[in-house]
Amino acid sequence: MPFKYNIDNTVLNILSRFYELHGAIYASLHLLPGDILKDLTEKTSELAAFAAVTKNTNLIREAGSELIQNSILSQVPIERRLYYKQYLHILKDFKKMVVTPEFNNDFIVNLHRHVLGRDENNAHFRTARKKLSAEYIEDGIHYTVNSEVKTSPDDIETKLESFVEWLNANYNSENPIILAAMTYFQIAAIHPFQRANGRMSKLLARRILYSNAIDPRLVLSIDDYFVLHQHYYYKVIERAINSLDLTEWIEFFAKAMLHSAMQTCDLLKQLSGGSIDIKRQRYINLTPREIRALRIIMNENSVSGSYIAKKLKTSRQNVHEIIKSLIDKGLIAKKGKNTGTRYVYSQ
Repeated sequence: MPFKYNIDNTVLNILSRFYELHGAIYASLHLLPGDILKDLTEKTSELAAFAAVTKNTNLIREAGSELIQNSILSQVPIERRLYYKQYLHILKDFKKMVVTPEFNNDFIVNLHRHVLGRDENNAHFRTARKKLSAEYIEDGIHYTVNSEVKTSPDDIETKLESFVEWLNANYNSENPIILAAMTYFQIAAIHPFQRANGRMSKLLARRILYSNAIDPRLVLSIDDYFVLHQHYYYKVIERAINSLDLTEWIEFFAKAMLHSAMQTCDLLKQLSGGSIDIKRQRYINLTPREIRALRIIMNENSVSGSYIAKKLKTSRQNVHEIIKSLIDKGLIAKKGKNTGTRYVYSQ
């Protein structure tokens, strides 16, 4: 491949922090009850699918901030819901659909067929030159990007085969995040299909990570970072294509990985009611009811025992035992006396 890249200290520091958080995330997952772990996986997959089918940064920010309380589907534009559901379907059956097959051109075309869903008849390499025209909204400002794909239709298969050969040759010697960044970039640069090249870039990069034991439970979402920074995203890809130097792109991709890990740390804190707080290095094993009670207190700031009992649909005696356990573990504090007693979250 003609591309070059340099891994400097900035990238190494970003990767080091990512691996630190990634290890902490996966070490803490066993503390989550099964239903909450399932909820975590579903929420991050929904965010990834949403980011894969929209270019509106405001919607992505809202979806990320309200991920626990609200369903994302209602925010997906109606004309994009088929693609959203198809992307979710692939993530839910990721191991069978993406990881098992051999990585070659046939696999890439077959994955594209799944991405398109009902439009699978269009799952083939493009046969004409392609002009790109992307419109997106970032911080309330409308942008338009116009460019032409440099790879001609006649060169698509050859370029993909060349990249796959390079990938297989370097699979065991290069950092998997670097390999994932390279894979993402190659699909974006070659643009082998008429449609859905962005979704293909994301899924193939995730495939590299998954097969190297990075995020095997799919609790990270790097996809929204690209949308939140898409003005820079388009520029850095264009500069890499023109200069044949991927150094800047690899740093951008590494930042997306770190962002995804930090985002999942925040989700873990919310879903666990703060009993898992990786940034503060707090890991406390709770029962499912204790977690639900803690989440109620965290969300409401100050609540009574009767309010918790009503929300949990249980007796005051059970709530008394739950509250005592949470106080003993330093997660909540008691304020007031008698009927004025309230329970607050301990920061």
